[in-house]
Parts: sequence; structure tokens; C-alpha cells
Amino acid sequence: MKLNFLSKKEEKEEEPIEFIGEKQKEKEDITEKTLNFLGEEFKFESPASLKPMAKPDAPPLSVIHSEGESFSIWYRMLLRGESGVIHIPDFVLFKGVHRMPPRDKNPDIIIECRQINEERSNRTDSRIVRDMIGLSLDTLPGLCVLVTNRPISEYAKALASKFGIEVVNASSDSGSYELFKALVGNDLLTREKLYTNLDKNILKLESKFKAIKVKKAPKLEEVQRPAKSELRDLIIKALSSRAYSPRQLSRILRANDNLILNELYALEKEGRAKVFKRSKTGDLKDFEWALIKSS
Repeated sequence: MKLNFLSKKEEKEEEPIEFIGEKQKEKEDITEKTLNFLGEEFKFESPASLKPMAKPDAPPLSVIHSEGESFSIWYRMLLRGESGVIHIPDFVLFKGVHRMPPRDKNPDIIIECRQINEERSNRTDSRIVRDMIGLSLDTLPGLCVLVTNRPISEYAKALASKFGIEVVNASSDSGSYELFKALVGNDLLTREKLYTNLDKNILKLESKFKAIKVKKAPKLEEVQRPAKSELRDLIIKALSSRAYSPRQLSRILRANDNLILNELYALEKEGRAKVFKRSKTGDLKDFEWALIKSS
């Protein structure tokens, strides 16, 4: 009798098919459980089932209410980050009642559901938390919540806490209450922690770059949080090298983008600046401005 064995190459090709299918089912299970948790603690305005968002302006999965708080919730919503990359979080929540996703607004809450192996691991668990940190940095939600099928390691939990990411253990008897408490009690936790950490890092980066001469760019000492009286001169100096949008100038000059936009309008009235390029989104803060060269 001749036995047929799979070659190592064939084994590698066949294993992932079953593995992926199993993981997908587990993922759906914990996502369904998260939706059930929401149903236990919130009142759903309409019945909800896990249907991915079909188009960008699709209505929400449902609107949920509890103790004076209302959220419009989308499942598997296409979310464009600040980098331009598209993310698809499990649940995206906006405060209030919305019939389509609010434009030019960052999510109030993002919930990600993760099915991970039963054994705690600093390496595996912290990798998941790092993924959440990356997601929150690019999408800037008020709060990020990670729902897992088991408790994560203490190291990963500490890392999540440092960046304001709430972790909910779905296997806990109090899982639904933990999720509810996270959603209604810490609505700006992630954004505040991100700001604190990034502000510290920016100061460190500035100290490291002070000695570096950058061509065609103003020195960092000249652009650190300028006074309003200096802002116009700094805008003119930046625009003398190339066109910038108010949002870009805000990052370069470390000034409020609304103040920058007002100064640009003033320069436009004086005939010294004009809109060079309009953005596809129609957001005025993304329009590029350039100086008008005097003849």
C-alpha cells in the first residue's frame, strides 16, 4: 500500500485555509458578543445585526441610548486616517443621532474586537496594543476600546493605559458593564493621553534638531508657538519658499489653524496672498495658499 504525504510546501499552503476560517469564526463570535454587551447596557433605537457598511454615506447600524447619552454606531466602517490610509475598525461611534457619518469629524469612539490565543504573552498581547496605538494616532478618536476574549498580560495592559486605550475582557462576568463604563466615563481619554505623550516627544525632537540646519525652512527657534503679532511675518516667510495649507502651516508654526486662516484672508484682502490649489475634500484648511509676487 502506497501512502501519499503532502510535501512541506503543500502543508504550508493548505494549513492557512482552515486556520483563517477558524480565526474568522472566532472573530465574528467576539464581535457578536460585543454587540450583545452593548444591547445589555444601552437601548437600541432599531434592531441591529452585523452588516458591514456598504457605502460611505450608509446609515448607522443603530442609534443607542443610555442615561442621557446617545451614540450612532457603525459596523466595519471605512475610515480614512490622517495619513490618507483607509482603516476598517469593528465599531465606530459618533455622539448624538446621525443618519450618515459626520464629515470632517474624528470618531468619538472606536471599538476593536480581538480573538487571541488563550495563553497570555507579553509579545502577542503588546503587539495588539501597539496596533491600537497606531490606529488611534492615525484616526484620532476621543476614545479607543480594545475588547479581547481573555485578560491580556500586565505589560500590555500598562502599555494600553499609557496611551489611554481601555481594555475590556469579554470573558469576564462583568464584561458588559466594563464596556459601558468605558464608553460613558472616559470619552476623551485616548485623545488626551496621545496629546500628552506626543507633546513630550515633540519637545525632545525639537531639542535634538536644534543643531541641524535645514535648507529652505525657518529655524525651529523662530517658529515655536509664535505670538499673534509675529504670526503674519512667519506665514509670509514660510510661503516665500512654497505653497502651504493652513493645516500644514499650523504644524510648522505650531499655531492655531483658525488664526492662520484669518491671517491668510487678511493677506488676500491686501492683495499679497491667494488660494493656489483647492482640496478635493472642500475643507478650507486644506486649501494651499501662495504669495502673490509683486510685479
